[in-house]
Amino acid sequence: MGFFYSLCFLLLCLNSIGHAENGVILKEDPTGFPLEIGATFLEDVEGKLTIDDILLKNNRLESWRLVNDSSVNFGFSQSAFWIKQNISNHNPNNRNWIIAMHYSLVDWVDVYYVKDQSIIQAYHTGDMLPFQKRPIVNRDFLFPLTLEHNNSITLYVRIQSAGSVKAPLRVWEVRDHQRYSETLISLQAAFVGALLVMALYNGFLFLSIRDSSYAYYIGFILCELLVISQYNGFNYQYLWSNSPGLNTVSLPFFMSALVLFGCNFLNSFLKLKATAPLHNKIATGVSIVAILSLVASLIVEYRIIITIVIGIITFAIIYAFYVSACLWQQGHRIARFVTIAWGSLLASGLLLLLSVAGVIQGSVLIDSAVPICAILEVSLLSIALGDRINQEKNAKMFVQQALTETQRQANSTLERSVLERTKELEIANQKLTLINTLDPLTGLKNRRFFSDHLVQEYKRAHRSEEPIAVFMIDIDHFKNVNDTYGHQAGDECIIAVAKAIVSIVKRPSDAIARYGGEEFSIILPNTPFGGAASVAESIRAAVEGLNVTFDEKDILLTVSIGIHSAVPSTHADGEDAIAFADKALYQAKEAGRNRVVCSNVS
Repeated sequence: MGFFYSLCFLLLCLNSIGHAENGVILKEDPTGFPLEIGATFLEDVEGKLTIDDILLKNNRLESWRLVNDSSVNFGFSQSAFWIKQNISNHNPNNRNWIIAMHYSLVDWVDVYYVKDQSIIQAYHTGDMLPFQKRPIVNRDFLFPLTLEHNNSITLYVRIQSAGSVKAPLRVWEVRDHQRYSETLISLQAAFVGALLVMALYNGFLFLSIRDSSYAYYIGFILCELLVISQYNGFNYQYLWSNSPGLNTVSLPFFMSALVLFGCNFLNSFLKLKATAPLHNKIATGVSIVAILSLVASLIVEYRIIITIVIGIITFAIIYAFYVSACLWQQGHRIARFVTIAWGSLLASGLLLLLSVAGVIQGSVLIDSAVPICAILEVSLLSIALGDRINQEKNAKMFVQQALTETQRQANSTLERSVLERTKELEIANQKLTLINTLDPLTGLKNRRFFSDHLVQEYKRAHRSEEPIAVFMIDIDHFKNVNDTYGHQAGDECIIAVAKAIVSIVKRPSDAIARYGGEEFSIILPNTPFGGAASVAESIRAAVEGLNVTFDEKDILLTVSIGIHSAVPSTHADGEDAIAFADKALYQAKEAGRNRVVCSNVS
């Protein structure tokens, strides 16, 4: 399965799944059902068996073997493999399902639904066919299944590929798969965005500094992004969906380019020609091999070239880690970042390669480690580049100091004094600004910040013509808490309520403040009444569920919430929103507390 597929399944592995001795039983489960458990498979060495042959020979049970592992992974093999699983629908509320194969690098995929030894539906797809010919347009292979309540079918899946042959199969309810797919795309977008931002940032540095290390590093980032996206199937979906031939050569091509840029970056960044001449020659040799494999990926059969490229990239990762570790041990400061970066990629990359090759079984940790380690590696290498710039800058300053020692010392003393004083003033101003905008008890923003921020957000909302919601929250009967348990207990209650609010309001654009005493206020940009009411109700429920213990006594709390949401008018500055929300809060108090009231003023 793809890298990000595993991120979405971190909790799914713990769920109970409906399986019976004779197959999979479909019930209500938002996580879907893995089809590998209890499935059987048949290896067709010559790849000539058809579905008719399979059905005709179905009584020869000795030909079918049980899938012993948690995922169907046959590694690199020229054989075709048949997978068989019985599926029964025990869910009276749903007849429409999706069978998904969460691995996109399979050349040929044939799916058959069989009932009473008759084929009722057949699908033929794979990454050797145009993307638009898939039964459902998606980066995974998806197959619709209509199965009435208390009915059953036998699923037959034939897979054959020049690369790794594996088929992590799962059956979903349609709406659950849609939610999963949306989450997956969001995670992929975040990953792509992070790497593109890093590439763009280093691109500007390259234009400014003209250091070749940055050019190699940008190429390395982009190739790493393309390799991971290709493995996940997103390149074929979004970049060249009508070119199966390009899809076939792209993975070994980008992997070879990744090695080429990586070795040149290592050579240039660590200055191996001066610091380690032998390693410079080895890195240059690996670069030449990468160029040859890059060209060969366009003409050599995929099964052969992908094996070669995997060997090259494995050696390159181990070699890069070894070289940087040696230089780190010799006292080269910037090598420490490279060692840690390549070490993380080495561990995750080797595990993934072993998983793809079928040497070890895939897992959640293996599949999710590569994108996480890729971001970590890119970040660390960016830090290393910045650290090297600082070192070179310091070296130049040292040379200049040697040329004009007397004047340099005087100027340096003065400059250092000014810089230190300026830094002290900046730190003091930052601390003062922070103190002036923070509530010391809860750590939330205070009323001053809230008022200033509200004016800014109202102007922004007016320009973009978006609704903005304002909450006023008050702890019910708080005076009784102070009178009964003391002010220290009251402070603990305020802190607990603040934490409950923070646990609900999580968007970076949202703002939470302690308005005063037992009152809190919230700004939710781009939030209409419906969304604001939902958030407010979640806050109310969260506070109602609190159980604050003080001096071995339990204190139960509730809050009343008034909300107002509207698109700001031309002259609005937010004060009217506070007034409307405060009036709604008063109405909530009058109506019996522990409730949410929305202002009816638009």
